[in-house]
Amino acid sequence: MDLLVSPLAESLVIIAIIELMRRLKFSAVTGITVATLFFAALHSFTIPIWGLITIPAFFIEGVSYNHWRRVSFWAGLQAIVLIHALSNLAPVLYSLERRH
Repeated sequence: MDLLVSPLAESLVIIAIIELMRRLKFSAVTGITVATLFFAALHSFTIPIWGLITIPAFFIEGVSYNHWRRVSFWAGLQAIVLIHALSNLAPVLYSLERRH
């Protein structure tokens, strides 16, 4: 779930925030920053420091979407979901290791 469903769902919300900000005539950087801070805040609820740790990853995801959406929406979606899934890989492997 952490490697497929969560990255897809969260990435779609990040895209929605970026596109909403774009339609409201804000710059791409503003939309990416708002999405980044929103998701960093959400990730801080369980482990406060985790929100700070995730800021670079969410920002990179937003920038990647913004770059690849010029090719197509689907290219942008694939880029952000792949980066997000890879970002989740280390914590998932760590949690699996701790179970055994």
